[in-house]
Amino acid sequence: MFKKFTLSSEDCETLLAFENVSSLMELAQLLQRDHSVIARQLKRISEKHPVVEKKAGKWQLTESGKRLNESTRFAIDTQAACLKTVMSVRIGSTREFAARILGPQIHELQAIFAQAKIEIYAFEKGVEEALLAGQVDFGIDCDRPMDPEIAFKQMVDEPILAVASKDFIRKNRKTLADGKYHELPHLLCDRLSPDRILQKPESSFRFASKFNDIATTRAACLQGAGWALLPRYAVRDELATKTLLPLSSKTFGHSRYGVWQLRRRAHLQDQAKKLGEWLRLQKL
Repeated sequence: MFKKFTLSSEDCETLLAFENVSSLMELAQLLQRDHSVIARQLKRISEKHPVVEKKAGKWQLTESGKRLNESTRFAIDTQAACLKTVMSVRIGSTREFAARILGPQIHELQAIFAQAKIEIYAFEKGVEEALLAGQVDFGIDCDRPMDPEIAFKQMVDEPILAVASKDFIRKNRKTLADGKYHELPHLLCDRLSPDRILQKPESSFRFASKFNDIATTRAACLQGAGWALLPRYAVRDELATKTLLPLSSKTFGHSRYGVWQLRRRAHLQDQAKKLGEWLRLQKL
């Protein structure tokens, strides 16, 4: 059931001002209103609730009115505090993207949303459920959402590389030289299926282990347990230090990252546009 205030904010402000003056004329001057208008307002307020009364021809606050003024002061201070609160921009993404892209570039995001507090949330299986549940305002994810309530715009390619450790490459040099790395032990990462990325039937791959996240797949790959298909951005540091090496100079354009948001939250469109412009400049 919809609730209403017994006295309006204007009534409460009038009573609060009345507490600090000695006469109705002084109150009228303080509020810059006609004396007769103020007198009628006080009469109307007294008829709604006995917070003000007329004694010996003079208006005065009752004990109830004084308690109401305490409440009004608190409400005004609370509202002021709320309006001063920094707005939050809640961005959700995959754990790897959050760790490798969003976290390291938090200063850029803070500069883009200068008046807001940036909140980053990482999810293993993507952001769709979090968006629908209201946990985040925006999602940055690859591919397409399943639910039609989510609007999305793809912004940047996500190149995929086939990588392995130096030790693994040394031990399997001949097979790799023949381009038959699909015959060697493969470390399968969820959402990065080799049959879809490399366009070869699943039966042609020799699966060694399966992982549900990129970080664990990368760690196993670093130990020489097999080769893996991983996003280039997720192994950029390892490629730079040569702890992981590409098995081929070819990159595989598996999918594109984009900004996701709920269609019903159209008031966030300007923020979504800013986030999209930032994402478009990223080199994954």
